[in-house]
Amino acid sequence: MKVQSKNNIFFYFGNAQEEIDAVAQKLRVQALVLLDQTHGINGHVITEYNCHMPAKSAEGDFLVTDLAHIGLGVVTADCLPIIFVDSVHNAIGIAHVGWCGSVQNIVGETLQCMKKNYGTTVQDVSVFLGPCAHVCCYKVQEDFIAHVAPFSFSSDAIAQRDNAFFFDLLYFNKQILLSLGIAPGSLNDQYSCCTICNENYFSYRRQGDKAGRQVSVVSIRGKELKNEIYSSNSSRYP
Repeated sequence: MKVQSKNNIFFYFGNAQEEIDAVAQKLRVQALVLLDQTHGINGHVITEYNCHMPAKSAEGDFLVTDLAHIGLGVVTADCLPIIFVDSVHNAIGIAHVGWCGSVQNIVGETLQCMKKNYGTTVQDVSVFLGPCAHVCCYKVQEDFIAHVAPFSFSSDAIAQRDNAFFFDLLYFNKQILLSLGIAPGSLNDQYSCCTICNENYFSYRRQGDKAGRQVSVVSIRGKELKNEIYSSNSSRYP
């Protein structure tokens, strides 16, 4: 497992080999917040009052915080994990982004929540996009195109090969982020690979109901803690 960092903010995009608890311990967090994900656009601001909530005890698809030593996590198996890092205001966010959340602009909702709570602007943010279903394998039915048709870049988000249609989830969200004012140089997709054709990752489309979930986590590293701190309150996602 390789933990990435930007200033004092640490993040990790998981694969099928890593258990959730191992990720939390590696990141040295006091608590790991995981939501009951619903493929929507609702989220939660994590404060000292709710940072120890049991895993999946609240519904939502994004999290934001400015607390140190608190891990914000999402679990995925073809959906796109997106991490938001505001080094100016020392705030972070993470979103679970499927096609449904994409067309409802969950990335915009996450950024707006960070702006409201921490003063984050698009000029302050670096965005990191993780492993997900890529256009090489993300096959959709023709009627799916209607969901993305309202967007000016929709024709470039759908590829057609041999009378089949494929959705570019990564490209779609990058275009949304650019349209919101995120600078191209602040978009980082080097951590993204296709979860369907790369068997190091769980994939619902490849494995069906047998698929597990990989976890992605972001946290702020504050002053070193005297005691090692993490005790699991999370259940392993199936």
